[in-house]
Amino acid sequence: MAPVSLNGPRVAVIGGGLSGIAFANRLLSHRRDLSPGLRVTLFDTGARALGGRCSSKSLKLTSQGTYARWDHALSYVAASEPRFLQIVDDWVNAGLAEYEDPTRVVALDVDKQLVVPGDASRKVAVATGEGWHELCERWVDPDVRVVRPAWVARMSRTAGERWLLGGSDVPGDETTFDYVVISHNGKCAARLIKSSEGAAGVAVEKSVQCAFSARPREQLAKQRRLILSSIWSVGVAFPAGAVNAPFDSAHVSGGDGVLAYAKRNKQDVDGVEVWSLLSTAEYGKANKVPQERVPRAKGAEVTNALLDSFALALRASGGSLDESAEILSSKYQLWGAALPLTVTRESHLLDLSTRVGVCGDWMGTGDARSPSAQSAVLSGEALADAVAANLASDDSKGARYVKWRTATASATALGDILLV
Repeated sequence: MAPVSLNGPRVAVIGGGLSGIAFANRLLSHRRDLSPGLRVTLFDTGARALGGRCSSKSLKLTSQGTYARWDHALSYVAASEPRFLQIVDDWVNAGLAEYEDPTRVVALDVDKQLVVPGDASRKVAVATGEGWHELCERWVDPDVRVVRPAWVARMSRTAGERWLLGGSDVPGDETTFDYVVISHNGKCAARLIKSSEGAAGVAVEKSVQCAFSARPREQLAKQRRLILSSIWSVGVAFPAGAVNAPFDSAHVSGGDGVLAYAKRNKQDVDGVEVWSLLSTAEYGKANKVPQERVPRAKGAEVTNALLDSFALALRASGGSLDESAEILSSKYQLWGAALPLTVTRESHLLDLSTRVGVCGDWMGTGDARSPSAQSAVLSGEALADAVAANLASDDSKGARYVKWRTATASATALGDILLV
C-alpha cells in the first residue's frame, strides 16, 4: 500500500446511520495520537438528515394544522455494554434522549394472553425533540464533513493506490481517499464493493453479499451471508385515550402473524398519541410490492391489517382500542432492507491490504446475537480503533472472512430487541 496522503489521512464513511457516525466520531478522537490533518468525510443519501435506520418522520394532523412525530424505524435503544451506556448517558445529559421505564417494554404472546415485563435493571432510552434524526445530526462531531444527499455508486483504485469515489452529488473535492468504510448494507453496499472489480478484497466483498427472505431458523443457520427481510411500518395518530395499553412498547408473537411490534411514540402535541406498528417479516414477504411506488390500495390494506392485529394484541394484553375513535392521521412505509436475520460473529471487518472496512448493526459485539443500536455503535467504534491502530503501525495484512450466525428470535425490525 502507498503511504497515506501527505497532508494527513483522508477517510470516507459511506452511510450516515449510527455505526457510520460512531466510526467518524471515534476516529477523530484519535487525532492527537495520529495526525492533526486527519480528515473524515461522511456520505449519506438522506435529503433531510442523517440517521439511516435511526430516523423519525412526521404525521400531518389535518384537523389541527400541526405535525406529530412518528418513529418509523428505531423506537428505543437498550444499553447493557459499559461503553454504550456512557454514550446514552451523554445523549440524555445533552437533552437528546431520555430514559423510559424498562418494565414498560414488554414481550406479548397473543395466543397465551401473556405479558412479560422488561428487565427493570436495564437502561432503555428514547430520543427527545424532533426524534432520532435530530439526535444523529447533533451527535456527529462538528469536524466531520457531512455530505448529503449524496449517492456513492462507484469506487475504484487510482494509480497511487488510493480510492476514487464517484456517484450522484459527490463533490469534486471529496473523491480521493486513503480509507473507505462501508457502514450500510443491502444490495447497494454489495453493488458498490462490486464496482471496485476486486480491488476492495475478496473478504470485504463476501461480507456485504446479501439476500432477502423470511426463512425458517433452521435454514438461516445454514446461511453464510447477510439475510435481510422486508417489513411494513405504519404510523397512526389517535386521539389521546383511544388506546388503553398496559405497555409503551410490545414485542408481539402469535396471533394472526401480522404485527411484530407496537410502540407509543414520544409526543409533544397535546391531545394526540401516535403508535408505530411494524409487521412481521413473513407478512412483509407475503405483501411485497415495489417500495418506491406502493399502490394506495395496498397501503390502505396493510394499514387496516396492522390496526386489526394491534386491536387483537391489545385485547390479549388486557387492554383495548376504541375503534370508534377517529384516526387523525396515518402513514405507511414498506421498509425493503429492514431486519437482518443473520449477524456476524465479528464486530467489524478491516482489510488492511486494501484499506476498506465494514461496520453495522448486523455485526456482533461480544455475545450479541441480534441487530441493535448498541451493536451498531460498538461496531463503528471497534472499526475506528482498528483503523487508528493501522495508521499508527502501517500494517498491511489482508482480512479474515467473517463468520455468520442466526439472529435471536426476539430481534425485530426496529433495530433493538427485548431481553427478558
